Amino acid sequence: PVSYTADLNLIKDDLILDHPPLGFLYIAGFLEEKGFKIKVVDTNTLVDLKKTINFIKKEKPKVIGLSALTSNIRGAYQLAVEIKNKFGNEIKIGLGGHHLSSDPGLIERFPVFDFGVTGEGEITFTKLVEEIIKKKKKVKGLFEGETPRDLDKLPLPSRRLVDFSLYRDLWANNLITSRGCPYHCLFCSRPAVSRLCRFRSPDLVVKEMFISRKITGKNQFVFLDDTINLNQKHLMEICQEIIGSGLKPKWSAQARLNLIDEKLVKRMAQAGCNKLMFGVESGNTRVRNEIIHKGISDKQIKKGFALCWRYGIEPDAFLMLGFPTETKKEIEDTVNFAQKFKPNMIGV
Repeated sequence: PVSYTADLNLIKDDLILDHPPLGFLYIAGFLEEKGFKIKVVDTNTLVDLKKTINFIKKEKPKVIGLSALTSNIRGAYQLAVEIKNKFGNEIKIGLGGHHLSSDPGLIERFPVFDFGVTGEGEITFTKLVEEIIKKKKKVKGLFEGETPRDLDKLPLPSRRLVDFSLYRDLWANNLITSRGCPYHCLFCSRPAVSRLCRFRSPDLVVKEMFISRKITGKNQFVFLDDTINLNQKHLMEICQEIIGSGLKPKWSAQARLNLIDEKLVKRMAQAGCNKLMFGVESGNTRVRNEIIHKGISDKQIKKGFALCWRYGIEPDAFLMLGFPTETKKEIEDTVNFAQKFKPNMIGV
């Protein structure tokens, strides 16, 4: 299971579900390559705890891996408690995800989790599963995830393990072209996972696009890179590969405004990019750069948004409120951000 929503009483029948958990599909691919039988379950698609426990009872797994952000760590704990209550130590429970990487002491405080893996999990989680299942060893405590250096050597995400019919609002295929980010934004959990920047071969990215389109029937894609334009040369090569492939997709991604220029935006548009999401965070320059350490000027925001509009790419902005030392006036600068910079949409 990838995650678990704590407030189940608030979930309605019209729950909107977007994408399957890409991180787990990568880990599943790694485990399958080592000969393990895997089931990937997004517990959001099961909706209630009873269904989740019944699924576990039916499948009889030896190891269950859970992943959680801070927003659903409570739900992961509740699910782990229920698993232990029902199955005792027959099932070993491992925890990963951004929250644990930021708060590694959680494993010691909540021993219902047999073990935890910080950082990126493919290599280390697989080794621990081998220890538990093949070598019958006791695995307990916290383990630092070994960071994969060459992303091209990772098996492709095991999308065939997913029942895509459960994702009623699936509008695009999700994938990555890179991992890591060298920037130092105050709020970001990425440094706790791994800041090492690595890039996939453009031909392998496009190959995965074709595979995922065949599985889902969708020719829309969302790249989940921390920063799609971190390496402009790499992104230009991906765009050229997409253009030459005949795929003719539409796609969106997260990007940085200080790494945008007209040549790149034009090529991205030619390759099918129709939306870019920018982490602006604050409409106030002091808060954005002195407190958050974003390193983006008003001039770069204005120029980047204008370039996107010129080439038919919708520029969206992520904004936040309540940073340390932020004044009412500075909050108002963020409130008035849309009027000043004309984004397509804002997410606060």
